Amino acid sequence: MMWRRLEFLGSILELGYNFLFTEMDIMWLRDPYSLIYSRK
Repeated sequence: MMWRRLEFLGSILELGYNFLFTEMDIMWLRDPYSLIYSRK
């Protein structure tokens, strides 16, 4: 199952899309997008 997910995510990256992948049991204490967009 994990290999299928990795293949799918790789195909999305090859299409030129960006994404943030986290597990379902992760809790963000701060908005991660502010850090990501500030580096552009």
